[in-house]
Amino acid sequence: MRGQMRSGLVRMTRRELVLGAAAAPLAARAAFAAGQARPKMAAFVVGLNNYRNISKLDRAVPDAQAIARTLAGPHYGYDVELAIDVDADGFLQAQRRFLEKLVDGRGAAFCYIAGHGLQFAGRNYLLPVDADASTTDTVLETSFPLDQFMADLAGMRPAQSIVVVDACRNEPPVQDLTGQARGFAAANAPNEFYVAYSASSGEFAVDHLGDGDRDPNGLFMRHLLRHLSPDENFDDIVKRVRGDVYQQARTIGRSQHPAIYNQCVRDFCLNPDVRPSRAGPVAETGRMQSTAVLLVGVDHLPDPRIGKLSAPLPDIERLDVMFQRLGAATTRLANPDFAALKDSCKRISQSGPETVIVYFSGNGGLIGNEAVIFLPAVPGVE
Repeated sequence: MRGQMRSGLVRMTRRELVLGAAAAPLAARAAFAAGQARPKMAAFVVGLNNYRNISKLDRAVPDAQAIARTLAGPHYGYDVELAIDVDADGFLQAQRRFLEKLVDGRGAAFCYIAGHGLQFAGRNYLLPVDADASTTDTVLETSFPLDQFMADLAGMRPAQSIVVVDACRNEPPVQDLTGQARGFAAANAPNEFYVAYSASSGEFAVDHLGDGDRDPNGLFMRHLLRHLSPDENFDDIVKRVRGDVYQQARTIGRSQHPAIYNQCVRDFCLNPDVRPSRAGPVAETGRMQSTAVLLVGVDHLPDPRIGKLSAPLPDIERLDVMFQRLGAATTRLANPDFAALKDSCKRISQSGPETVIVYFSGNGGLIGNEAVIFLPAVPGVE
């Protein structure tokens, strides 16, 4: 619950109280930074295995410890804040110490969180070890919204921000809670953030490959550690990890596609002082000939308060030509209503492509925490 005013008293949440110093106004933070030297690169690494009220995990803690050792090593040089099996208060206190390392707004931030996670009504939550899963309300009250965590980090204005969430492993930690959905929802990443999930929206991450799997790390982490480099473009690294995870998960009949939400305008690597190098092309996981592309352009809406756009229809026309040259099967929709869009999606799904690419050009926004696109309405239909 947010802070409220009742009977003249200000009510503060646990998060607001514990993070108070780190979330202070920018002017106060700048004054604080002037008197103290701060590390240039800081990492926040969390591993949660020993849950008290829900199913325990085996590899989240070893995963966190492994990436923490790597980042703190001589090749990377991060000042690592490592939090193992922390409850809600311990999580917030560790988060505060991490944020204070970035108080000057100059540094590089890397966050890795391994443990249980849940999606409720399109919003993602991180669960500390003392999360109470007895009801929907108690789960939400004792967990941390991922978007709020990223907003706290964005407020410190680091030069680059990487957030890797290795959660939603194997199965939901709790069952039959109202509003719970499979896996994580897509991330609403702030500008200049690079966010990676160990599994795609709606999927569960593979923790191990079976009873004979003796690797101490989960599937995502074992491949991340193998590909990690301080001076290679980080996006290339994650794409290689995604390909390896996808292929190995298939060997046990599972589907896992690590998700990438890249809001950065430039390439970067883990060492912010080094210009990213490229170790070679990222391996393709599919062929364009088995790809279906849906191109949607909306340049005007019935509401006269929303002005007409000039780019959407020319955009989808040019993309249509490009994708056809690459061998993809394209569908182009200009100013479709919802029924037309739904029908096209159904036909594309029934055609059985290996990969589907959807491109939308037009107006959109946020309703609550859910991203939406605006389509023309059928006359007389709400």
